[in-house]
Amino acid sequence: MPSSEDARSEDARSEDAVALSRLVQRWLRWAGEDLVLARSAHADPDAVARGACVWAQQCAEKAIKAAVVAQGVDPPKTHSLLRLEQLVPGVLQSALRLVDLAELTRRSVEGRYPDEMDEATPADAALAIETASTVLGIVRTALAVDEHA
Repeated sequence: MPSSEDARSEDARSEDAVALSRLVQRWLRWAGEDLVLARSAHADPDAVARGACVWAQQCAEKAIKAAVVAQGVDPPKTHSLLRLEQLVPGVLQSALRLVDLAELTRRSVEGRYPDEMDEATPADAALAIETASTVLGIVRTALAVDEHA
């Protein structure tokens, strides 16, 4: 017969699991919101393509961090999608390697410094948004999360 201490321990684990699930959902919600911002910036004729690239990278970053958090690990404070990709389980890692995380990181991080790269074009922004959307879909599928959840 389980002791009352065992029951309290089980309750604590259950509460931790619920809190973790909520945190993962929050990372994914924020990733989805960043994707909306990227699309809005891309559609706005007065916005620069660079802005859409930054928001697209942020979407992918938060999506991958959600997968890291789902493992019970605090994600590092980094913008490198390649570094984050190394922290997720093998199957998810393999799927993420099919998209160009390096270019998405480069467009966002290096794109903040005018002397380091050419201006982003609308085509660059469209590709960044497509890549971010793919990353978010891959992570949602891997975590079995409905995009409307």
